[in-house]
Amino acid sequence: MASDKLRVAVVGGCGDWGRRYTWAYANHPEAELVALVDTARDRRQVFAERYGIPQQFDSVDELLASEVPDVVANILPVSAAPDAVIACAEAGVKAVSCEKPMAARLSDADRMVDTCRERNISFACGTALWEVHHLQQIGAWVQAGNIGRITSAATDGFLAQGDQVSGLGCVILNFLRFATSDEAEWVEGWTIPEEAAQADEDCAAYGRIGMSGGYVYEARQEVPEAGAHKLALFGDKGALWMTGGAGTVLIQGTGTDARPVTPAFMDGDIGETTPGGSALPVVDSLLRSARVGGDAECSGHDYRQVLEIAAAMKVSAREGNRRVELPLEDRSVQVLPIPYRWHGGDVTGWDVIGREGTPEPY
Repeated sequence: MASDKLRVAVVGGCGDWGRRYTWAYANHPEAELVALVDTARDRRQVFAERYGIPQQFDSVDELLASEVPDVVANILPVSAAPDAVIACAEAGVKAVSCEKPMAARLSDADRMVDTCRERNISFACGTALWEVHHLQQIGAWVQAGNIGRITSAATDGFLAQGDQVSGLGCVILNFLRFATSDEAEWVEGWTIPEEAAQADEDCAAYGRIGMSGGYVYEARQEVPEAGAHKLALFGDKGALWMTGGAGTVLIQGTGTDARPVTPAFMDGDIGETTPGGSALPVVDSLLRSARVGGDAECSGHDYRQVLEIAAAMKVSAREGNRRVELPLEDRSVQVLPIPYRWHGGDVTGWDVIGREGTPEPY
């Protein structure tokens, strides 16, 4: 029944990523998609008609002046995300989300997390939940001691290639948090090119990160001959290799006794079966947290922490690769995303991500 459903508004729901959320909420049995917010009015009308969305608005402020939905999903450029999340929290929504990276400046990320926590608003961020299948269950399995005490961790190449230690690296860095629940305590960083350390703009980076579990996580520059992995985690009783999607290998035992294992939760493939289905894990998490309260899985806190790691890598590189203790005292530090993430495709053009023409509904 409609009265049992959570009322949802999608902000920026007509963009390349936004259309995934619009589809997912429109097709979710626990959601009633009541509003679509987007400044692309002609395209917005097409989306609203396609999914039967009754209300349309130009801005978050217009939406909240009309009604306060239970859930607001903000799929906005990074420049607009902090104010949108805070406005929704202050208005009293039950759960709110944004995309990654959540902000450029650490102080803005702090405001987003603090405002939501002060008001007991569930706050979700990013895409980590759909980048690796069964991510939450894998983390619980590791934390239950199935590979023993963690002794080391590494990522090969993913932060040092491309130009986005924050914009892309935030997801990679969060895999370690999901798998171990450990926090970073210090960072030693290098940037590529070296002179990128002196600027605020996002860039490639690599380095060493000291974790609260007593081990070092190495974000390596090179990709080994054996192939890249998004996370390799080693314990004294086993290991984990995570490459993305369904490509996670779990090992129990060491040396000649090491054997791959497949826990029951990994049986079958939960790959994307519908055009917008990749957003469903995040949608499920936000709807669930809207009902029960507390931090959403893939939370704003998670993404604030990895934004700080990315910023600390640049601070360390700027200061001769010295060890930088976390949390950073200077909360004005920022990592400015690439123009597409900062401004959005309607400003930069959609061709920068290889799209011909504007996004269309699924």
